[in-house]
Amino acid sequence: MIAKLKDALKANPNTPEVHFSLGRQYRRKGQIPEATQAFKKSLELNPGFIPAHEQLAALALQQGKREEAIQQLKE
Repeated sequence: MIAKLKDALKANPNTPEVHFSLGRQYRRKGQIPEATQAFKKSLELNPGFIPAHEQLAALALQQGKREEAIQQLKE
């Protein structure tokens, strides 16, 4: 699945939903740095994309970063 999403990004790198989906796949595999990067790219392309904020908040909580999680949810 990750390979297919990367191929989709090669064709259209400015799609926040694909970056978000890639982040979810990375998170499922425990690849937290890659997931974080993908979610942040999604937000770079669409700052109002709430699911990406929620995922970053969840990752922050998972890592014990409560204040960072709260900040993500405020954005």
